[in-house]
Amino acid sequence: MGSVRVLVKQERRDRILSCAQELISREGFEGLSIRVLAAKAGVSTPTIYNLVGNKEAILHCLGETIVQELTEAYQSSVNEDPINQVKEIIQKLHHIYAQDEHYSRELFIGKSTLSQAGYGGASENIPMLKVATAICENALKKRLLRGEVSSAVLGQGIGNSVYLAQLGWIQGSFGLNEFKRQAMIGIYLTLAADSMPKLQARLVKYCLLYTSPSPRDAH
Repeated sequence: MGSVRVLVKQERRDRILSCAQELISREGFEGLSIRVLAAKAGVSTPTIYNLVGNKEAILHCLGETIVQELTEAYQSSVNEDPINQVKEIIQKLHHIYAQDEHYSRELFIGKSTLSQAGYGGASENIPMLKVATAICENALKKRLLRGEVSSAVLGQGIGNSVYLAQLGWIQGSFGLNEFKRQAMIGIYLTLAADSMPKLQARLVKYCLLYTSPSPRDAH
């Protein structure tokens, strides 16, 4: 009986989050009303607060799905080269945002509006941060990094690179392809600061490719 209750609660929670995503996608962050969400999900407003929380908690849960997708992509990757690992993850992030660009942008705007942490800086709210730190730790074990800068600090630097590129996209200064290009340049420069000579030479080469007048897809 207890397991049935757990399943029912989980089903309701999933439905609430799915409906919240639909509302944000259609109406934008401002259209996310607990009252409207309750009606759309077929539950009471207290149920939403009990199973998920307030609007900030809802946005946090929706943002965590991006973190989970990136983590799963990293863990399932058979690529052990840090340059290609980073490239795969940024491409995955680009793909996630491109599936519903309006929703993705509004999600970050909402998180910034309701939370002091917002989407700023290399905080836990940056989807890339935990995966980036893991990539750096793996590169250090393979002696591709010197280890003079800790994996945590490098991870924050990578998170900041993604944030700065992401911020321009969120504010409408440029599109998703430019977001990807700027993120890759920032990440490669961050890694180059602590990389061994062989890896550093490759990173500089790829940075030049991404900053050329007609950026090509570096391999």
